[in-house]
Amino acid sequence: MPQHDRSPERPDRRRDPTGEAPGSAPSRSPVWIRLSGAGLELAFITIVFGAIGAAIDRHLQSARPICSAIGGLLGFTLGMIRFIRLATSISNRQRQIEQSQPSDDKPDEKPPRD
Repeated sequence: MPQHDRSPERPDRRRDPTGEAPGSAPSRSPVWIRLSGAGLELAFITIVFGAIGAAIDRHLQSARPICSAIGGLLGFTLGMIRFIRLATSISNRQRQIEQSQPSDDKPDEKPPRD
């Protein structure tokens, strides 16, 4: 079994649910573009799983499209899980960014009196 180097200089190569490496710079694309891409991915996964179910129905010469319905529901469920994870991670990242920036809403210390 190979020995793994766990030195602090070497970045961890695992990725978060959004597909970015933990030490990488945040994505430059706006949030709405990433979420719209995730919506398209949701639709694509649903269509693909529905098509696989339709192919199974055709192969079995089924009178009712049961496999198509199950495939579509399974694809929609998996796509929604991925979409919700992505939206949650983007929301958490945005919250961290907002908390790390100084806010002008906080009351400043009273200035010293002369």
